Amino acid sequence: MTDIIENVSHAMRGAALMFYILMSVRTFPERNENNFKKILFWSMVFLCALVAKDMMFLSRDIWENPYMCNISMLTDLLYVPVMALFFFEAVSPGWIRPARVIGMSFPTAAALVLYAIHPSESIVRITMAYIILFGLTVITIIMLATSKRENRIKGYFSDIRDISVTWVWKALSTLLVSLLAWTVLMWKSTYMGDALYFLISICCWSYIYSLAVKYRVVEIPALPVSAREEAGQDADIAGDSKTASCDTNDSLMQKIAECMESSEIYLNPRLTLPDLAAAVGTNRTYLSDFLNRSLHTSFYEYVNGFRARKAAEAIRDNPGKTFTEIAEMSGYNSLSTFYRSFTATIGMTPSKYRDKWLAKGRNFT
Repeated sequence: MTDIIENVSHAMRGAALMFYILMSVRTFPERNENNFKKILFWSMVFLCALVAKDMMFLSRDIWENPYMCNISMLTDLLYVPVMALFFFEAVSPGWIRPARVIGMSFPTAAALVLYAIHPSESIVRITMAYIILFGLTVITIIMLATSKRENRIKGYFSDIRDISVTWVWKALSTLLVSLLAWTVLMWKSTYMGDALYFLISICCWSYIYSLAVKYRVVEIPALPVSAREEAGQDADIAGDSKTASCDTNDSLMQKIAECMESSEIYLNPRLTLPDLAAAVGTNRTYLSDFLNRSLHTSFYEYVNGFRARKAAEAIRDNPGKTFTEIAEMSGYNSLSTFYRSFTATIGMTPSKYRDKWLAKGRNFT
């Protein structure tokens, strides 16, 4: 029975190696698209190297050798800074530089070299403690950076399909499952535990890859510190007093309403903050500030609110049309965005809204 379990473990190790090789091959053609895809590719290559390294455990002598097991474990700990680089680049495009790669990886790499020269359990324990602290710090930073970038995206684009970074939270949670499985394995290493870990690793990275490969990196121009910085001395935009500011806000609200309700500019599925700013005769900084502070909403939510109400009208006028057609008629570029936006704005799903309309007719609004 032991031999069967050992063979299953080795088979799963081989399956994991083949999986990461295939992922490396799939990401290779995309590596030059942007820095994020390049890091995704090298992450897959790195995971290939880690699993290939574990092939030495095919030998029972190495499996039962504490020195080699600790060398393997310390090498595996490099996985944490590499994954940190992957997520940092996702939420802060362009942040990763060679010096930062070296800086984040150096402590763990140095501990590995030090242990190889001077084996000591203290080195292993200190490195493990460092990695735990490092990991918790990285998770906190990534969560804050993800929220910040998502807000910037919603403040600039009306269609965030494939550019939203909310997938990072899902991917990070999935990765933590894999790391937890690895940690448990390190406490008590068994052939069955190895087989289970490699299975979990394949499933987790299949999901993370499916999220990451669809992610499209976009540049979001930084907003100047103030509207005056972008608009110069234009008093009609920035105003020189509180009264002028109130008058400008009222005027801007009227222009936005005309653009959205009369011109229906929101029907452009690729509408951006600068597009609307140009249409109402202001600048993107002032418009963004107006939406956030005066209307307490983001550009994305504001525009898609109009699209949702247009969709509700289209459902009432065209009950026989599919929701795909309704979404296109209302300015949506994504059916999933249509469902989420409609439900958030109208308070029910498109299907439920249509059913109620058909049931109650014109008495339902």
